[in-house]
Amino acid sequence: MIKQNVLDVLNLCKSYGNHLVLDDISFSIRENEIVGFIGPNGAGKSTLMKCLCGLIHMDSGNVTICGHDIQSQREKALSHQASLIESPGLFFNMTGYENLEIFASLKNVSKDKLQQMADYTRIGDYLKKPVSSYSLGMKQRLALSINVIKLRQFLNL
Repeated sequence: MIKQNVLDVLNLCKSYGNHLVLDDISFSIRENEIVGFIGPNGAGKSTLMKCLCGLIHMDSGNVTICGHDIQSQREKALSHQASLIESPGLFFNMTGYENLEIFASLKNVSKDKLQQMADYTRIGDYLKKPVSSYSLGMKQRLALSINVIKLRQFLNL
């Protein structure tokens, strides 16, 4: 059985002013592949991820997620992905569990599934504390759990 590409990047270019950050990047990722980006600071890893998430516009090229073009079919493309880039966007004045509850309510996630996501974080009693008291690693664990909630329908959870 031939696996479909879940991500296709073709000739992606991005500059900031006169500084070319991404120069003709092309690659594909197939279903169930795990890929990491490595490189020194300033190599363009975060810029590439932001382009793949539609957070910044590329100068040229195409990005397709599960067959949906990130520019012309943005909502459909983004419904098939969740990302954690740099510092997670959480509600810092709320507890970790309250953060989970908000995203679960947006996706109609049951209380049982919500508890599974809470267990998935492996940060125990910290879920009862404000996110502002979390270390970066704990914030990232919470954000990973929220990303699983966002993708729940796609992953059949």
